[in-house]
Amino acid sequence: MPEHPANQGLPSAAPTGAKWLMLVAVLVVADITSGVEAMMIYAAMKTLITIYGDAGSVGWLITGYLLVAAASAAICGRLGDIYGRKRMILVVLGVAVIGSLISAMSQWLPIMVLGRAMQGMAGALMPLSFGLAREVLPAKKLPLAIGLLYAAGAIGATAGLVLGGVLVDAGIWHSVFIVSAGVAGFAFLIVAIALPRGRKAARQDKIDKLGGILFVPAVAALLLAMSNIRHWGLVDMRTLGLLASGTALLLIWVRHEWRHPDPLIDVRLFMQPQVKTAMGCMAFFAFGAAQVTQLQMLFLQQPVWTGIGLGLSATFAGLLKLPANVVGTVMAPVSGYFAGTRGNRFVVMAGFAFNAGAWFLLTQFNTDLVVVVALIAFGCMTGNALLGVGIYNAVISAAPLDRTSEASGVVSVVRALFHAIGAQVMMVILASSTMADPAGGTHPAPVTFLTVFGMISAVSLVGIAMASRLRTPPRAPSDNSDETIVSGMPTPA
Repeated sequence: MPEHPANQGLPSAAPTGAKWLMLVAVLVVADITSGVEAMMIYAAMKTLITIYGDAGSVGWLITGYLLVAAASAAICGRLGDIYGRKRMILVVLGVAVIGSLISAMSQWLPIMVLGRAMQGMAGALMPLSFGLAREVLPAKKLPLAIGLLYAAGAIGATAGLVLGGVLVDAGIWHSVFIVSAGVAGFAFLIVAIALPRGRKAARQDKIDKLGGILFVPAVAALLLAMSNIRHWGLVDMRTLGLLASGTALLLIWVRHEWRHPDPLIDVRLFMQPQVKTAMGCMAFFAFGAAQVTQLQMLFLQQPVWTGIGLGLSATFAGLLKLPANVVGTVMAPVSGYFAGTRGNRFVVMAGFAFNAGAWFLLTQFNTDLVVVVALIAFGCMTGNALLGVGIYNAVISAAPLDRTSEASGVVSVVRALFHAIGAQVMMVILASSTMADPAGGTHPAPVTFLTVFGMISAVSLVGIAMASRLRTPPRAPSDNSDETIVSGMPTPA
């Protein structure tokens, strides 16, 4: 069989036996870094607000990271497709190390924010890892590998929160940046030594720089507006200005990329039925079920006297996140296994079904701690693992090999945008009816929590219908040997 153009430059044989596990293990180390970089700062936020006395300015340590992470997921993912994914992983990790050190050595908040924004480049690690995994691994191993890599991000996030809390409680909050630099530096060395070089796309034309220049501010403006609607208000000039400018830039970007003979990000790819459906599934997932962590913390700490909630301390509520995190981490590779054996449609539909059932049951059974934790851990987090792994596998299986990281990165952008929208909608609902606390302040009324639970269940039901439209690409006849996926179809390696 003639070699597909997108497969040119691949190794002549896919790794077998323990070798593919070693490759995945190296990529897991890189993806753990992205979780650590993202979450460790959260443990220090209260301390930083106390030190600098300005919650809005300190919040840019998170906002700056998220904006850069969303944009870099797509841009750096595509650059990895072009110039080599290993090379781009090393660039991203190197920038993350430098950013962490800048934040660690600075006492001036704007410079600390700059360092955190540089750390946001780590948001590209997972799309790049997905692309490299598809490039070098046998096709039948790929769904499980995607599950393991997805789990790595959750492991890193959990480790970052726990370790960050320990460092902050020990009174050495600056160490969260030093540890981040150490983790990223260790990953850099492991990747440099152990990962294969991979391939680069053959290119004759100049890179589409304007595509990147238009895309980054468009995504940043939309994310910033959506993340601040609740604080600024929908009709605030800042909100309207960012929404208008972000939308205008996005439309200009789409027009430019559609007409470009070799676009940086191929918008035509996302019009293909399989990819478009998977992106729609990600939008429903991010808008609804992905809000579980924030909603869980709010619900567990809601005072019992309000008629709903369990009245736990913040520390105890945080500890009760661990069972959910463990279940989600374990279920991610299991989801990858089922994606490989039963297909992505089955996995995504099952994920939405788990969430639809769990959130509906929470509207009925929400007074017993054990029941609530069990529903969140074994219902919601199982569903979320199935959804994340299944959706990414669906996109990866449909994208051309030489645009795998690009496609994964754009799906990550969709996730970030709709997660921001869902968070705002959820908070608006919770604030729509409140109860005064005799000790001061207000709390959401019971009906608001029940409304949010029901909304997520309903969104998940719609997600099932959308996921039913996913199709598994046909497999080419082959023997039992390992295969490499090319443009959505396996071809003998």
